[in-house]
Amino acid sequence: MLPRPNRPVTPARAYGYIVTNQLVTPGLGSILGGRYLAGAGQLVLATLGVGLVLVWFFQVLREYYSQMGDSPLTPQPHGLIGLAGFGIFVVAWIWAGFSSLGMYRESKKRAAGGSAAAAGSGLTRKAIMYKIIGGDGKSYGPVSAEQIQAWIADKRVNGATQVQVAGAADWKLLGDLPEFAGWLKPSPPVLASAAEAGGPTRTTSDRASNKIAAGICGILLGGFGVHKFILGYTGAGLVMLLITVLTCGIGGVVFSVIGLIEGVIYLTKSDEEFVLTYVDGRKEWF
Repeated sequence: MLPRPNRPVTPARAYGYIVTNQLVTPGLGSILGGRYLAGAGQLVLATLGVGLVLVWFFQVLREYYSQMGDSPLTPQPHGLIGLAGFGIFVVAWIWAGFSSLGMYRESKKRAAGGSAAAAGSGLTRKAIMYKIIGGDGKSYGPVSAEQIQAWIADKRVNGATQVQVAGAADWKLLGDLPEFAGWLKPSPPVLASAAEAGGPTRTTSDRASNKIAAGICGILLGGFGVHKFILGYTGAGLVMLLITVLTCGIGGVVFSVIGLIEGVIYLTKSDEEFVLTYVDGRKEWF
């Protein structure tokens, strides 16, 4: 089973995913929300349904204009094709609705859990110390909440940064800690280097420089495996390219859907997640 993205599904994000699922393309919102398998199935069904409806429409249109010529076509019962396409699309839309409902419930549960944790804690932020894992893979700390807030302002850490509360055994994402929720906002670029301030070094953005190019090529040229070549996955890229060419584009339909899903995944990951999964982890598929 494919992993969910590390970033939390907040109510604001869930709203965007739901609108995308129900009003733009069934399945696309599910993929953005980390439900990759369900989203892929919904997207395939929706595409198939629309394709059948278009086939029905063009067949009816062809017969209609043929009546104006010298060799009119005999009308054929094409209604079942259009009806089947419409039914398949409705199934995809309803399935996407269940995924949207799940994301909505997850966001509400996360928001309620964060509020309860904040209300139930009798410790002030000043009394709590933290350790973090920087973009260079090194551990920093213990540091105070104020120091982490400064790093957030300097864009040296973000919601996907791993953090450990003093006295706790497990590591969490900084975005999951309610005490920093209000600080995880865009801020002006920092002038001083991270090394000068003693914080984690800023090398992750450079290593993720091909993320946008790979994502866009995956969405637009997924059937030819261009995004695989950009990421250095030559074997996977050749597989996609050769199958698309040797099957005269038939295999490219499947790989185009795969490329679309992968492109969306690339673009929705943070730089840290992208580097960890696709640069260091060398994960070739999804």
